[in-house]
Amino acid sequence: MNNWHSDFKRIFWVGLFCRLACTPFLLQWFHPDERQTLEFAHFQAHGRLHPFLESELHLRNQTAPWIVSNLIEICDALSLSTPWLYLILTHTLIGALSAWSLNELARLYNDKKLAWAFAIFWIFPWIYSRQLLEVTSLIPTCLLFIAIQKLKPIQAGISAGLIATLRYPSALWLPGGLFLLLSRVSENTKRQVIRFTCFAFVVFVLTLLVGGLADLKLYGSWMKSALAYWNFNRPGGPVQAMFGNDSLLVYYRWFEFMLTPWLAPVFLLLAVYSLIHQPTIALFILPYVIGHLWTPHREPRFMIPLVPFLFLAISQTLQDPKFGVRRVWNNKWVRGAAYAHLLLNFVWYPLNSWSQWNSAQGILIRNYSDLKNATKNTEKENEKETEKDTLLLTQADPLIDVLVPSQLSWADEKCQLHRPLNLPSLSKIIVFSKTAPSDCTAFNDHAQSRLAPVFERIFRVRTASLWTCKEETLSSICSTGLKPAPDGEPYMDQKL
Repeated sequence: MNNWHSDFKRIFWVGLFCRLACTPFLLQWFHPDERQTLEFAHFQAHGRLHPFLESELHLRNQTAPWIVSNLIEICDALSLSTPWLYLILTHTLIGALSAWSLNELARLYNDKKLAWAFAIFWIFPWIYSRQLLEVTSLIPTCLLFIAIQKLKPIQAGISAGLIATLRYPSALWLPGGLFLLLSRVSENTKRQVIRFTCFAFVVFVLTLLVGGLADLKLYGSWMKSALAYWNFNRPGGPVQAMFGNDSLLVYYRWFEFMLTPWLAPVFLLLAVYSLIHQPTIALFILPYVIGHLWTPHREPRFMIPLVPFLFLAISQTLQDPKFGVRRVWNNKWVRGAAYAHLLLNFVWYPLNSWSQWNSAQGILIRNYSDLKNATKNTEKENEKETEKDTLLLTQADPLIDVLVPSQLSWADEKCQLHRPLNLPSLSKIIVFSKTAPSDCTAFNDHAQSRLAPVFERIFRVRTASLWTCKEETLSSICSTGLKPAPDGEPYMDQKL
């Protein structure tokens, strides 16, 4: 066991290194919901917000944003106030915690091969380090599974409370935890399991009470987001009218993205077979799977918390001598396919880095300091120096307040201002768009590569660049002129 512990530490450090190598390049959002955590945290730290659906309806619990807001305040105290550093710190924290929890999951089964898969398989450093709520809620989910297996009530109670707080749909893991606990009941352990359940429940309730304090601070009501989330996402509620009934194929696309189209069906068939032979794991994931099959609103990212447990089930099944894995491995075609995918795994690292670096958000974040310096310009008119404003006009990715320097005027693709102009006249316009507007030049040398659109679909990035245009260009882009900022924007207050 001591040798395994030493091996586990070595694997953990390798996995952490892979994540740290990726964090500077996690620039483009994998999904729009990912940026909500940063924007809420920005509001808690700086008191500014570009309103969006979730902020207006109070749909998100504020515990995760509160944690990130503390990282932002640390950066501010060190005079390192850029979105890039905010992201690097956030992704480093999440990546380190996910690397640790996944390795603990592998160590529970003394499975070094699984620990290596969690450490170096490309999807884990690239996706499981992000500020997606599916990722942050996975960390306590792994710890809950481990705590029930080891009958550790404090760890189980805190983990269950965090699961239910960080992402409300992830509360579906809790019935799975109860099923897993019941499977451990025997004549010898009955009293121990009852004592564990009572103690864990008390800790769970206390964790929920603490988890609602962030909502109390921002919304003025304890756990207000829980009721708001249910009212919006309940069966037949507004979310169904908004998104309709999505096909189950939406979930399948996640496995294609993760494993390539030709390996995804093999993986899923093997996962189903393995779960049949691993009832403990199957019981734990069952409520989460049923809940996400039942809901009409389906997105690929909902599969993110499920994947490690499918890896675990497959790994345990493959190690069973009855499966005959050695006989299968001796087939040269199987070995060839395995080595090809191992090579592809490491090729994906630099390609992902390059595509993220040249993505729309990557260009914007890398140019943050230059945009900050371009806010005001002094021009000579009739031998007098006149200060003129600069406008950022976005025609690509929807932006959030934290990505735009606070002194910069900003309008969207509908020519609606999100911050009023600082001065009555404009010196230039900076356009954020996929293609260059006529009579415009590149903002600086940080423009995206011409090959960036090639990888737009493969790596789920969006592309755009920054262009400097003269004031006259505004009339061709916004024929009806700029519309004033909506009431209450930018939002600046202590509570939402």
